[in-house]
Amino acid sequence: MVRVLDRADVQRLVSMPDAIEAVRDALAAADRGQAVTPEPFSLHLAEADGELHVKGGWLHGSPVFAVKTATGFYRNSSRGLPVSGGMTLAYDAQTGSLRALIADGGLLTELRTAAAGAVAADLLAKPEAQAAAVIGTGGQARYQLRALLVVRPIRQVKVWGRRSEAARQYAKEISVEGVKVRAVRTAREAAEAAEVIITATSATEPLIEVGWLRAGTP
Repeated sequence: MVRVLDRADVQRLVSMPDAIEAVRDALAAADRGQAVTPEPFSLHLAEADGELHVKGGWLHGSPVFAVKTATGFYRNSSRGLPVSGGMTLAYDAQTGSLRALIADGGLLTELRTAAAGAVAADLLAKPEAQAAAVIGTGGQARYQLRALLVVRPIRQVKVWGRRSEAARQYAKEISVEGVKVRAVRTAREAAEAAEVIITATSATEPLIEVGWLRAGTP
Protein backbone atom coordinates (compact mmCIF):
# COMPACT_ATOMS: atom_id res chain seq x y z
CA MET A 1 0.00 0.00 0.00
CA VAL A 2 1.35 3.41 -1.00
CA ARG A 3 0.79 6.22 1.46
CA VAL A 4 0.02 9.57 -0.16
CA LEU A 5 0.79 12.76 1.74
CA ASP A 6 0.02 16.29 0.63
CA ARG A 7 1.29 19.72 1.59
CA ALA A 8 -1.04 20.01 4.58
CA ASP A 9 0.27 16.70 5.92
CA VAL A 10 3.87 17.87 5.69
CA GLN A 11 3.01 21.18 7.36
CA ARG A 12 1.37 19.26 10.20
CA LEU A 13 4.08 16.62 10.62
CA VAL A 14 7.38 18.45 10.00
CA SER A 15 8.32 21.50 12.06
CA MET A 16 11.29 23.71 11.25
CA PRO A 17 13.26 22.47 14.30
CA ASP A 18 12.54 18.90 13.13
CA ALA A 19 13.88 19.73 9.67
CA ILE A 20 17.01 21.35 11.06
CA GLU A 21 17.86 18.35 13.23
CA ALA A 22 17.20 15.92 10.36
CA VAL A 23 19.48 17.88 8.03
CA ARG A 24 22.15 18.17 10.72
CA ASP A 25 22.07 14.40 11.24
CA ALA A 26 22.12 13.71 7.49
CA LEU A 27 25.10 15.99 6.89
CA ALA A 28 26.99 14.33 9.73
CA ALA A 29 26.19 10.90 8.27
CA ALA A 30 27.39 12.05 4.85
CA ASP A 31 30.63 13.27 6.41
CA ARG A 32 31.12 9.78 7.88
CA GLY A 33 30.70 8.25 4.44
CA GLN A 34 27.30 6.74 5.22
CA ALA A 35 25.32 8.50 2.48
CA VAL A 36 24.73 7.48 -1.13
CA THR A 37 24.06 10.63 -3.16
CA PRO A 38 24.36 10.21 -6.95
CA GLU A 39 24.75 13.16 -9.28
CA PRO A 40 21.43 14.92 -9.89
CA PHE A 41 19.68 14.99 -13.24
CA SER A 42 18.77 18.43 -14.56
CA LEU A 43 16.49 19.58 -17.35
CA HIS A 44 16.52 23.23 -18.39
CA LEU A 45 13.63 24.73 -20.34
CA ALA A 46 15.15 27.95 -21.62
CA GLU A 47 12.05 29.09 -23.48
CA ALA A 48 10.01 28.99 -20.26
CA ASP A 49 12.84 30.15 -17.98
CA GLY A 50 12.27 26.91 -16.08
CA GLU A 51 14.24 23.98 -14.74
CA LEU A 52 13.68 20.54 -13.29
CA HIS A 53 16.07 18.70 -10.97
CA VAL A 54 15.83 15.05 -9.94
CA LYS A 55 17.82 13.95 -6.91
CA GLY A 56 18.06 10.76 -4.88
CA GLY A 57 19.68 9.63 -1.68
CA TRP A 58 20.03 6.82 0.82
CA LEU A 59 21.69 6.49 4.22
CA HIS A 60 23.30 3.10 4.85
CA GLY A 61 21.02 1.11 7.14
CA SER A 62 17.92 3.18 6.44
CA PRO A 63 14.79 1.17 5.55
CA VAL A 64 13.89 3.62 2.76
CA PHE A 65 15.56 5.64 0.05
CA ALA A 66 14.12 8.74 -1.56
CA VAL A 67 13.92 10.38 -4.96
CA LYS A 68 12.64 13.91 -5.37
CA THR A 69 11.80 16.26 -8.17
CA ALA A 70 12.24 20.00 -7.75
CA THR A 71 11.10 22.58 -10.27
CA GLY A 72 11.79 26.27 -10.64
CA PHE A 73 9.83 28.33 -13.16
CA TYR A 74 10.93 31.90 -12.61
CA ARG A 75 8.29 33.70 -14.65
CA ASN A 76 5.61 32.30 -12.37
CA SER A 77 5.95 35.12 -9.88
CA SER A 78 4.52 37.53 -12.45
CA ARG A 79 1.65 35.10 -13.04
CA GLY A 80 0.71 34.83 -9.40
CA LEU A 81 1.92 31.21 -9.32
CA PRO A 82 4.53 29.49 -7.11
CA VAL A 83 8.04 29.67 -8.54
CA SER A 84 9.11 26.35 -7.03
CA GLY A 85 7.40 22.97 -6.86
CA GLY A 86 8.06 19.26 -6.72
CA MET A 87 7.38 16.00 -4.94
CA THR A 88 9.22 13.20 -3.13
CA LEU A 89 8.98 9.42 -3.60
CA ALA A 90 10.02 7.08 -0.77
CA TYR A 91 10.94 3.48 -1.67
CA ASP A 92 11.57 0.35 0.38
CA ALA A 93 15.36 -0.09 0.47
CA GLN A 94 15.08 -3.90 0.43
CA THR A 95 12.45 -4.47 -2.26
CA GLY A 96 12.34 -1.23 -4.25
CA SER A 97 8.60 -0.99 -3.67
CA LEU A 98 7.11 2.48 -3.56
CA ARG A 99 6.13 3.22 0.04
CA ALA A 100 5.04 6.85 -0.07
CA LEU A 101 4.29 9.67 -2.46
CA ILE A 102 4.71 13.09 -0.90
CA ALA A 103 2.88 15.45 -3.24
CA ASP A 104 3.64 18.60 -1.29
CA GLY A 105 4.42 21.06 -4.06
CA GLY A 106 8.07 21.10 -3.01
CA LEU A 107 7.52 21.99 0.65
CA LEU A 108 10.05 19.40 1.87
CA THR A 109 12.61 20.91 -0.48
CA GLU A 110 11.89 24.39 0.90
CA LEU A 111 12.27 23.11 4.47
CA ARG A 112 15.41 21.12 3.67
CA THR A 113 17.10 24.04 1.92
CA ALA A 114 16.27 26.45 4.75
CA ALA A 115 17.35 23.91 7.36
CA ALA A 116 20.75 23.55 5.68
CA GLY A 117 21.18 27.32 5.91
CA ALA A 118 20.31 27.21 9.60
CA VAL A 119 22.82 24.42 10.26
CA ALA A 120 25.52 26.52 8.57
CA ALA A 121 24.53 29.63 10.54
CA ASP A 122 24.56 27.65 13.77
CA LEU A 123 28.13 26.54 13.06
CA LEU A 124 29.47 29.84 11.72
CA ALA A 125 27.54 32.78 13.19
CA LYS A 126 28.25 34.35 16.54
CA PRO A 127 26.04 32.75 19.21
CA GLU A 128 24.74 36.18 20.24
CA ALA A 129 24.05 37.42 16.67
CA GLN A 130 20.91 39.57 16.61
CA ALA A 131 21.06 41.42 13.25
CA ALA A 132 20.37 39.70 9.94
CA ALA A 133 20.13 40.70 6.29
CA VAL A 134 17.92 38.96 3.77
CA ILE A 135 18.77 39.38 0.10
CA GLY A 136 15.75 38.17 -1.84
CA THR A 137 12.02 38.24 -1.26
CA GLY A 138 10.67 34.92 -2.54
CA GLY A 139 9.51 31.78 -0.80
CA GLN A 140 12.96 30.53 0.16
CA ALA A 141 13.86 33.92 1.63
CA ARG A 142 10.91 33.43 3.99
CA TYR A 143 11.84 29.87 4.96
CA GLN A 144 15.49 30.81 5.49
CA LEU A 145 14.58 33.52 7.98
CA ARG A 146 12.20 31.19 9.83
CA ALA A 147 15.01 28.65 10.11
CA LEU A 148 17.57 31.22 11.25
CA LEU A 149 15.23 32.32 14.04
CA VAL A 150 15.38 28.78 15.44
CA VAL A 151 19.17 28.86 15.91
CA ARG A 152 19.96 32.53 16.63
CA PRO A 153 18.28 35.25 18.75
CA ILE A 154 17.68 37.57 15.79
CA ARG A 155 15.96 40.83 16.70
CA GLN A 156 16.52 43.04 13.63
CA VAL A 157 16.22 42.09 9.97
CA LYS A 158 16.86 44.25 6.91
CA VAL A 159 15.54 42.89 3.63
CA TRP A 160 16.43 43.96 0.10
CA GLY A 161 15.03 42.78 -3.21
CA ARG A 162 15.34 43.95 -6.78
CA ARG A 163 11.65 44.93 -6.61
CA SER A 164 11.18 47.36 -3.75
CA GLU A 165 7.47 46.60 -3.47
CA ALA A 166 8.25 42.91 -2.94
CA ALA A 167 10.73 43.83 -0.19
CA ARG A 168 8.12 45.97 1.55
CA GLN A 169 5.58 43.16 1.28
CA TYR A 170 8.11 40.72 2.73
CA ALA A 171 8.72 43.01 5.70
CA LYS A 172 4.98 43.34 6.24
CA GLU A 173 4.31 39.60 6.09
CA ILE A 174 7.31 38.33 8.06
CA SER A 175 6.46 40.03 11.30
CA VAL A 176 7.40 37.91 14.29
CA GLU A 177 6.92 39.02 17.88
CA GLY A 178 10.17 40.54 19.09
CA VAL A 179 11.71 40.75 15.59
CA LYS A 180 11.75 44.00 13.60
CA VAL A 181 11.79 43.43 9.82
CA ARG A 182 12.42 46.44 7.58
CA ALA A 183 12.83 46.84 3.82
CA VAL A 184 15.87 48.86 2.72
CA ARG A 185 16.80 50.52 -0.55
CA THR A 186 20.11 48.78 -1.31
CA ALA A 187 21.78 45.42 -0.73
CA ARG A 188 24.70 47.30 0.78
CA GLU A 189 22.50 48.90 3.43
CA ALA A 190 21.22 45.47 4.41
CA ALA A 191 24.62 43.77 4.43
CA GLU A 192 26.61 46.40 6.31
CA ALA A 193 24.40 46.14 9.39
CA ALA A 194 24.20 42.35 9.45
CA GLU A 195 25.82 39.70 11.62
CA VAL A 196 24.26 36.97 9.45
CA ILE A 197 23.39 37.32 5.76
CA ILE A 198 20.81 35.20 3.94
CA THR A 199 20.91 35.19 0.14
CA ALA A 200 17.95 33.54 -1.57
CA THR A 201 17.66 34.74 -5.16
CA SER A 202 17.91 33.44 -8.71
CA ALA A 203 20.62 36.02 -9.48
CA THR A 204 23.55 34.88 -11.62
CA GLU A 205 25.76 37.87 -10.79
CA PRO A 206 27.16 38.89 -7.36
CA LEU A 207 24.84 41.05 -5.27
CA ILE A 208 27.13 41.56 -2.25
CA GLU A 209 30.71 42.85 -2.08
CA VAL A 210 33.13 41.56 0.52
CA GLY A 211 34.00 45.10 1.59
CA TRP A 212 30.47 45.56 2.92
CA LEU A 213 30.74 42.78 5.47
CA ARG A 214 31.50 42.97 9.15
CA ALA A 215 34.32 40.77 10.41
CA GLY A 216 32.93 37.36 11.32
CA THR A 217 29.72 37.66 9.29
CA PRO A 218 28.75 34.38 7.57
